[in-house]
Amino acid sequence: MKKLERSHLKRLKEESYVLSQEEENSVVGGVTTEEIEAWLQQGRGYTDAYGNFYWHENNGSYAYPFTQDQFDNWQGAWYGGFVYGWGYVGPEVTIGKNTSEYWKISDGYLSQEENGIRIYQNNGNVIFLEGVKFSDSMVRSGTGYQWNGTIHIAEPADWSTMSIMHEYGHYLQQKNMGDFSYVVNVGIPSMTSLLIDPENHDNQSFEQDATSKGNEYYQTNVY
Repeated sequence: MKKLERSHLKRLKEESYVLSQEEENSVVGGVTTEEIEAWLQQGRGYTDAYGNFYWHENNGSYAYPFTQDQFDNWQGAWYGGFVYGWGYVGPEVTIGKNTSEYWKISDGYLSQEENGIRIYQNNGNVIFLEGVKFSDSMVRSGTGYQWNGTIHIAEPADWSTMSIMHEYGHYLQQKNMGDFSYVVNVGIPSMTSLLIDPENHDNQSFEQDATSKGNEYYQTNVY
């Protein structure tokens, strides 16, 4: 095996294009043109002469987006801002304290708060799911479920807001029906259909009802 020397690294750097700090600050992963246009219309930021988007922070100053490392190690008050690969992270998030946890989802991120879950979508919409907790444990890979006010999802980054709203719909079912009736009429039939007939699982009446309840809650409470 040929030994790797400093001269090789120098040559690699000379021959490879490396983003400047300014270019890094203007590149945000996972953001569509439509989302940027929506933010501009909402007055949430501006673009420079080259079309690069910059977020308008809540404290009134324009700034580059933050890296995830900067966000994870933030000290002091967080006024809200854009974080690479996350979208907009609102000021409601408590940084560095156990009272608030956050997870990346496919179209934004969610934050665990004292009385529920708050979801921040990349399109600027926010929805608060009152009464539930979130967990990425005690769940089989590739699946998710709701029980007793806790939404369990194995890989949150693969789930969208509306998929989570479906699970919230199951929470509303259990709240309305009571524990026993929910287990008999929704919980057991849902697990059975998922195991026996997964292709038609989403078409079951109790699953359709959960989707309907979740969508209705979203439409009524999104802001």
